[in-house]
Amino acid sequence: MQSKTVFITGASSGIGKALAKKFNKEGFFVFLASRNVNDLKILQNELKFAKNSKIIEFDVRDSAQVFSQIKSLSEDKSKNYSFDYLINNAGITVFKSVENTSINEIDDILLTNLNGVIYTTKAILPFMLEQQSGTIVNILSIAAKKIYTESSVYSASKAGLLAFGNVLREEVRNQNIRVVNVLPAAVATPIWHPKSLEKSGEKMMTAEDLADFIFANLVENSVVAEEITFRSIYGI
Repeated sequence: MQSKTVFITGASSGIGKALAKKFNKEGFFVFLASRNVNDLKILQNELKFAKNSKIIEFDVRDSAQVFSQIKSLSEDKSKNYSFDYLINNAGITVFKSVENTSINEIDDILLTNLNGVIYTTKAILPFMLEQQSGTIVNILSIAAKKIYTESSVYSASKAGLLAFGNVLREEVRNQNIRVVNVLPAAVATPIWHPKSLEKSGEKMMTAEDLADFIFANLVENSVVAEEITFRSIYGI
């Protein structure tokens, strides 16, 4: 029996890396997608079942590359890949006020966190529609709903992604495709400045614990967790 597949963007570090390890450990074939191929190679060597994975150089900001890579995978008849789970995880930010955030930084955050999710989802969705099944998981942030100063563009990207996921869910609900929006609070990952991790890292969630909880909430039955908020026990 062919393993179910999961396509994870931003798989080279943080939450994406933890999710890749968790899904691989649970027997899934994992597409490891990221701009950072060298880090993906390191990750692949750390997987319990390294042969049950494939590295994909994948820049979510580049729509042409996104569609080309997905098309190439779908046309590989020697593997006959399916797309059972898509986890839109790639994300970046800067901790700056609106005044001090450059246009390049604004464009990069929105292209990565919002446009990139839409591109990747649009590229993979037709295959889920054809097989009449699939699960799309969007890794957002509580910043989509809560005000955090010096995170305006990041918050805007995540709020936009929340709306995108909610609308998409209603469009594909009758095709047996589930859309899950995950809103974590602070997770101890490299997205934070080292000084922030030094100060508060011990009170943040770990990426590994979060990955375990996300996986546990994706059991396929008559219930779907449409929106999940996760916080550390300390509430940060």
